[in-house]
Amino acid sequence: MNCGLLSKWAWRYKTESNRLWRSVIMSLHFNRKQGNFLPSKKGLSGVWNNITKREEALKNKDIHLNLLFRCKIGNGSDTQFWTDVWAVDIPLKVRFPLLYSLEKHKGCCVRDRLQKVPGENTNRITWGWLRYPSSLQELAELEALTNIVMQSSLSESKDVWSWASDPTGAFSVKSVKKLLNNSYNQPMVNNFEWNSWVPRKVNIFGWRTAIDRLPTRAALARRNISMASTCCPLCGEGEETIQHLLTECMVSSVTWQMVSGWIGIPPIYAFTTEDLFRVHKNLSGPPKMKKLVQAIIIISCWNIWKLRNNVIFSGNRVDVSRLLAEIKSTSFLWVRNRAKMQSLEWSDWCSFNVL
Repeated sequence: MNCGLLSKWAWRYKTESNRLWRSVIMSLHFNRKQGNFLPSKKGLSGVWNNITKREEALKNKDIHLNLLFRCKIGNGSDTQFWTDVWAVDIPLKVRFPLLYSLEKHKGCCVRDRLQKVPGENTNRITWGWLRYPSSLQELAELEALTNIVMQSSLSESKDVWSWASDPTGAFSVKSVKKLLNNSYNQPMVNNFEWNSWVPRKVNIFGWRTAIDRLPTRAALARRNISMASTCCPLCGEGEETIQHLLTECMVSSVTWQMVSGWIGIPPIYAFTTEDLFRVHKNLSGPPKMKKLVQAIIIISCWNIWKLRNNVIFSGNRVDVSRLLAEIKSTSFLWVRNRAKMQSLEWSDWCSFNVL
């Protein structure tokens, strides 16, 4: 089956909530603790897992079904709170990664978290945290998320889905094929820019990342190398592709928010590695600052990959705070020596009082 027809099944899954086949898929594949756009139980074989794999294949062509499926909330029972696009133009788990990491049931629906107050024209929010948000960043995210969610209103009608790639909102296989054709017509040119402030081996790593040539579990499985699991070793939720590891994984999402907060740039929302390697181009400021941000992005990717290897091969524990500390110390050492900033002090680097 081609990507267009398989995408139609994804559309039907979202829009045909009362069908028996959908109930069967839910009972076999859905795990409330996991926040996947389409539920998938890796241990099961069959047509449905082929459909979810096609979703990953489309992501590699920069076609993100989860961003193209938009929902207008009715009663909120058929829309996933964190994973689907309903309140803002990206999934809430991407917009608020710190809170998403604290969510107990990542596959919860909108109705689980937002309810109408009986007899009143207002809503209430019911959170389900592993622990209550406590840090300044977590509390800031909670305030912003609360303001967004409280602007939504529930009704007794069903949730209504639309297809963002068509002005009418109607899904069609033809529109998916059009997106694919546009993807195929794009020149396969690697635009990774090498940075002289990081070592050669790290630049090579960045280049291999940009062309998807890292030995992730999914990449090894494609080469028919036997793998006990293709799940991400950091979050355990999605299949470990390079896109997932560096942009979709809960650990990397939180890391990017912490890095952007440290260096004082707008929050990093990346859906592809290309987005990551273009962050510096979208910033204002002198070329030296842009080069510095680019170096930190590459070094951050390098440290996420090192953590991934240490988790797999050494059994290390995932610690995002320690990961950020590694990013700071590694980048300080390399930038200080390679950018001829010998007078740069560690305290200034930690507060990013650099240029």
